[in-house]
Amino acid sequence: MIKEIRIMDTQDREYKVFSPEDDKVFPMYACGITPQSHPHIGHARVAVVFDTLTRLLTKMGFDVKYVSNFTDIDDKILAKSKEEGVDPLVIAERYEREYYRAMDALNVRGPMIYARVSQHIEDIIRAVETLLDKGYAYEAPDGVYYSVDKFQGYGKLSHRNIDELMAGARIEVNPHKKNPLDFALWKRVDENEFGWTSPWGKGRPGWHIECSVMSVRYAGYPLKVHGGGEDLIFPHHENEIAQSEALYGGRFTIAWMHVGMLSIKGEKMSKSLGNIFALKDAIKVFDPMALRLFLLSTYYRSPLDYTPQSVQSYETALKKVKRAKDIVESSIDGSVSKEAFMPHYDAFYNALANDFNTAEAIGHFFKFVGKIASAGAVSEEIKDMFNDMLEVLGIENIEEVKTGGADKFIEYLLDLRNRFRREKRFDIADEIRDYLKANGVVVEDTPSGTKWWWA
Repeated sequence: MIKEIRIMDTQDREYKVFSPEDDKVFPMYACGITPQSHPHIGHARVAVVFDTLTRLLTKMGFDVKYVSNFTDIDDKILAKSKEEGVDPLVIAERYEREYYRAMDALNVRGPMIYARVSQHIEDIIRAVETLLDKGYAYEAPDGVYYSVDKFQGYGKLSHRNIDELMAGARIEVNPHKKNPLDFALWKRVDENEFGWTSPWGKGRPGWHIECSVMSVRYAGYPLKVHGGGEDLIFPHHENEIAQSEALYGGRFTIAWMHVGMLSIKGEKMSKSLGNIFALKDAIKVFDPMALRLFLLSTYYRSPLDYTPQSVQSYETALKKVKRAKDIVESSIDGSVSKEAFMPHYDAFYNALANDFNTAEAIGHFFKFVGKIASAGAVSEEIKDMFNDMLEVLGIENIEEVKTGGADKFIEYLLDLRNRFRREKRFDIADEIRDYLKANGVVVEDTPSGTKWWWA
């Protein structure tokens, strides 16, 4: 087993090395979702990456204190609650349950705790009071703001100075701010709006303060790793640093890990296509373990390009893993020496130790799988190594592999397209057709129905 792991830190742009021999306690925080709509595959990538990292760190001997969160109070949640005429926390809980079901299907064990903003209002109010007392914040007619001018080093995560950030950021004009980059710690609301009582009137927390408060409460300070999607680098994580280091002193986290975005042909997912990448739909049409391997198939910092065929290729690959598992479980003993398998086993862990390169690790894992197939029977030692890798990758419970996911996904998209056509939403229907065409699928509308085939 590897003795240390090195992680590339977004802030310092250098590797940070961690070893359980130096300190077994490993506080880690990854920003979770805002449960205001159906969780999507991009959310799953972050969850699967940090779940797999937790599995690895635990095997190395770390005591991992992994925490994530639900931002269960948000402007979009509040808007949806008004539209539906229900409490905003009911909206949040609905999508939280959907997220839990998807995580179960993907065999994500989950963090030590999912902290909810709505359950930590008193902690947040105390933090805002401290920032005011220390001179890092100021009260305005519409709430309380953090003053970025008071924090030396603002911009050190995104590697831009304040002038560059002001020039490049899309900032709403707010006459109550002293600096356009200042951000809300507490938002004041009218008495008839949803909120909580505070020293600054009824209101609710700003977006960023929640993670500074909840990460420290449950994981500790400083964190060893803090992560999330790369879209959170600015402003969310930049603002977390400013708040946390002002509150607690010293460096907030030793290493920042940022997961690349999900893309289609190099482009971001299209919101106009609705929920076609919703997790609840993806796990219906694809084998969830194939989807999990796909989400780990690219170096975590790089963009991950999605196509139905790419996920289906892992369904095919999983059949080989299932056959290897059958061989391992039926083996009484094998004549092949352990030494023949060790290079792939060691390379698997060395890849993970080198900035968590799951793409390279999966390649070595499948070489190990191929050797099992060639051997036909293996020893207990080889069986233990195989099961060890299965557990780290999170596919230890693989049974019968569901296949044909790409075809099922195409059928699903065509059903969705036909629904949009019936509703005369032809722009979205055409976008689905163009997406299929770009991915090698020919669609033809005939008097007897819509037909398709691979080009």
